[in-house]
Amino acid sequence: MDAAPVLAAIAGAFLLAGFVKGVIGLGLPTVSIGLLGLLMTPAQAAAILVVPSLVTNVWQAAVGGGLLALARRLWPLLTGICIRTVIGVALLPRDGNSRANHVARVGAGGLCSAWSWSKCNSPCRATRKPGSDC
Repeated sequence: MDAAPVLAAIAGAFLLAGFVKGVIGLGLPTVSIGLLGLLMTPAQAAAILVVPSLVTNVWQAAVGGGLLALARRLWPLLTGICIRTVIGVALLPRDGNSRANHVARVGAGGLCSAWSWSKCNSPCRATRKPGSDC
């Protein structure tokens, strides 16, 4: 397959996905994967999507305002994601060891459950006002 039509199709997919993200503030990955999936495997489409998604998310966070308040509210979740990612990579089965895979899944499920429980049982839940840090 010639590279020029493929690059044009990729550019068109990102142009349309960027338009959707600009209008509603989300949707770049969803639209891009769907359109690029017509041309290539989903794994290839996801690999192509990493940089544009990162750039648009950083741009949206920088321009949107309220980043510090959001980071203050979500720091436990973001810290947990970082820690679990490092642990998950360390536990990735390199020799077909299913026990390490099981431990990683149970740990991730437990972390998600604990975070959800803490948010549902927060004292701020009943009195939370839109835009508050609680």
